[in-house]
Amino acid sequence: MVKIGDNIILPELSGAAGTATPNFRVADIMAGGMGTCLKIVHSENETAYAVKLIRPELMENDLAWRRFIDELKLCFTLSESTGVVEAICLARLNEIPCLCSPWMQGGTLRSRMRAGDCSPAFVYSAIARVLHTLDWVEKKHKSVHRDLKPENILHDEKGLAYISDWGLAKLVERQLRKCTNETMTAGNIDRPGATQAGSFLGTIYYASPEQILGQHEIDFRSDIYSLGCIMYELESGKPPFTGRTVGEIATHHLRDKAPGLGAGLFRRTNLGLERIIERCLLKEPNERFQNYEELLGEVGRVANKRRIDISESSPKMRQFRPAIGRGEFHKTVDIRKDNAPCGVVDLVNIMPYIEECEALIALGQWGKAKDILAPLYDPEIANPDAKWNMGHTIALNYATCLVKCMRAKEAVNIFEPLARMNDLPAEYYVNYSLALLHNHDSVAAEQICAAGLKKSPTDKDLLGNYVIALQSQNKLSDALHYLEARLKGGRNVHSLEEAAAVMIRLADEYGEQDWNQYTDYMKMALRYLTEAKHQNPRFLSARYTLASVLLKLELYENAADEFKEVVNMAGKGNVHGQLAISQIGRLLLETGSYKECVDYCIKWMPELNDSIMLNRTMAMAIADGWVVDKSGKRIVVPQSIDYFEKAVRRENTQVEEYCYLAELYARMNRHKEAEALFVEAEAKHPRNWLVPYYRGLAKYLAGLNDEAINNMQKASQLAPLRSEPDWKMGQVYCALGNIEMGETMKKSSEDKKSTRKKIAEDGLPSA
Repeated sequence: MVKIGDNIILPELSGAAGTATPNFRVADIMAGGMGTCLKIVHSENETAYAVKLIRPELMENDLAWRRFIDELKLCFTLSESTGVVEAICLARLNEIPCLCSPWMQGGTLRSRMRAGDCSPAFVYSAIARVLHTLDWVEKKHKSVHRDLKPENILHDEKGLAYISDWGLAKLVERQLRKCTNETMTAGNIDRPGATQAGSFLGTIYYASPEQILGQHEIDFRSDIYSLGCIMYELESGKPPFTGRTVGEIATHHLRDKAPGLGAGLFRRTNLGLERIIERCLLKEPNERFQNYEELLGEVGRVANKRRIDISESSPKMRQFRPAIGRGEFHKTVDIRKDNAPCGVVDLVNIMPYIEECEALIALGQWGKAKDILAPLYDPEIANPDAKWNMGHTIALNYATCLVKCMRAKEAVNIFEPLARMNDLPAEYYVNYSLALLHNHDSVAAEQICAAGLKKSPTDKDLLGNYVIALQSQNKLSDALHYLEARLKGGRNVHSLEEAAAVMIRLADEYGEQDWNQYTDYMKMALRYLTEAKHQNPRFLSARYTLASVLLKLELYENAADEFKEVVNMAGKGNVHGQLAISQIGRLLLETGSYKECVDYCIKWMPELNDSIMLNRTMAMAIADGWVVDKSGKRIVVPQSIDYFEKAVRRENTQVEEYCYLAELYARMNRHKEAEALFVEAEAKHPRNWLVPYYRGLAKYLAGLNDEAINNMQKASQLAPLRSEPDWKMGQVYCALGNIEMGETMKKSSEDKKSTRKKIAEDGLPSA
């Protein structure tokens, strides 16, 4: 995670705030109960902003993550009101969604209370403004804050109050219920807002009884209770209930009446709010104020008695913001056609939805963003002969969404005509090259990256795509050169993933011929990917690659754990989730769980549109011994041979598909057809050990034992530490009556297996 003094890049904030560059510096970091707030300043104009993220330890908690994303959307929508801290934009910091807001120069209500800077006029104005805001939110969005406390009421330089941290509200209750019996240290007792990992001392002081009890039907009256606690503290200098443990404070909330306020015969208070507070703090929600108008009326009556005017405290509205991801665009915006070649829509009407798209993109919800942009995109509006305008921005974002939705070919068709424009932004080159890489055109991607780097030579994303394009073409020396520059520019999840991709490509240069060198590069890749995992455990592409590297190193249990995590986080609707589901089937195959593997594939194939990977895995599991005859010999199952016969007619046939089909033919005494497949496979994969290995198996089935041994020896030369060729040679020698040689070869096989495992496990980075 980031540290104080780090330089970060936030193009979304730069675009929304209108700064010249996207470069910011982390000035401070404040950890709360459920979130982390960064104070950042722009590198040139020193303007300060707040960036709020979920706490790192909660990122792998699926429930916390889903709620965090949902509440980020709500926070962005609610900032339509000036009574809510403005959400300038949603952004991605190291691929983690975050909320960017202005830095509130007036501090929190807590800081003003400590400084004694809370005059009656200030307090009444703040309370009225907060009540108006809560009333608007409850009426328009049916939302409840659930975590009102002095730390969540912020002030600008004029002292105006704003409510913050809507994004973490629901998360608090679950954590509260977990920690009501936790004992706090003496140091925390005197600091109501201090929060340790897993404890919520700051929150429990203001929690309503229904929150503490974990009731499901919590409404705005819970916030009225919390506001009563805040007003009590403003009157007395401390919350209504205190104690040495969270559980003790919670018990007071549930059972006890708050100590009376005021002093003297008439128990006068500084603010005169004691009766309002008393009603706010009643245990039963039905006995509290039943709406905000009633509460506002009482506050206004007391304020008038003190000649304090709060009539102008109602917040105004900023620009309209739709509910994020709810499909309001298609319900409310009429794109008129009127027999015109393209639709007509008022720019003012669509701007809120353009902002919604940008927010959805920041949240990684590309499909929903695509659905909004699709009717707005028109090639005539994105005219390459015009200067860059909103039409081109819509085209750029729409094409990028298509890439993320696995429709790269369509995206390339949108990007390509724009290439002749002179004022293309760096984002164009980044996303066009990304589309080309997804379309497996690394040569064109390299050219686009090179053109972009001439204009923006330090752009990190362009450098990253350039590295990928180079390594995809096996230009590994050049890739390493640019990778070094890329990592010097910052070790984020993208640069680490790119570094791992280069290491994997270098490992593949050695393959089975040099297992030591292969595993060294794979372990280097693993270190980069593990670092990326620590930075952002939900960055799915790197997480999937990490699991794949573990699979290639034959660390099957570790790989299974990682693939399962990817599935849990991504789900079956995400491409990485689908790939991980397929790889779990492959793990069952590799560990010899043939029956379980076939059952697993049958279960998941309908869910994944008859996945080729799962079909291949199932065909291999059947061929490798799931079905046997009465004598224990493997037999040919039509389903298996049908798959492989289709597979060898496709482009990019896998070497193992040739080999499996050839062996099946050999079992059926179709030896000429088997040999023809081996010849074809050898021509395409001359250094792959699987070809001579399976050819040896076929020769053995044909009764050609000498040729079987010769092919197995060749396989062993191509893959010196593979145990399978030696094991099979041991079986052949034993069948020929040479028991001593057979046992020697089997012993050699076991030794290789042990050595191979030790090399793979030695020096592994810790997860």
